[in-house]
Amino acid sequence: MQKDILFFWVQWCWKWTQANIFLQNNPNYKYFEAWNIFRALSSNKNIFSDYVSSRIQAWLLVEDKLVFWLFDCGTNLLNEWEYMLLDGFPRNLDQKNYFTQQWKNKWRDFVCVNFDLSREKSIERIKKRAIEQWRIDDANEETINKRLETFYDETLPVIQSFESEWKVITINADQTIEEIYDGLNLKLNLF
Repeated sequence: MQKDILFFWVQWCWKWTQANIFLQNNPNYKYFEAWNIFRALSSNKNIFSDYVSSRIQAWLLVEDKLVFWLFDCGTNLLNEWEYMLLDGFPRNLDQKNYFTQQWKNKWRDFVCVNFDLSREKSIERIKKRAIEQWRIDDANEETINKRLETFYDETLPVIQSFESEWKVITINADQTIEEIYDGLNLKLNLF
């Protein structure tokens, strides 16, 4: 596959695991995951951490202008033979429009991967993780619903927009990790 790849996902579909397996098998891909970069920025006490921490605690998306800045920094680090695996960007329609324009200007092609998982299965998995990993935030029903609503309100329209442009591969995420990865590889090779 000689295209950049965008991962879209509802929470707890094993997307991060799929990204790690894919990157191990495709060393010419560089990983861009905005959320974890922002989380790392919030680990020290500074102007970034104050802002990002407040957004993380409220489960709100970071302002687009900061995401664009971070995205631009990441794309400038790519060598000409490298590709990006973008995870969690774009998350809303404004970000989608920005991404599309930037990629058009750079003459790069891309494909989107939607890891499809029902709301019920997402909730089942997060509750299981809450027990296994003692994660209080994962056990809070209000937090779970807020995360899911953010996905359905903000990100699902991005996926639907890319689908209308014939740019989306959908993977059934209600399978084993191995089955998901096999399906991902098969569909990426056909695209």
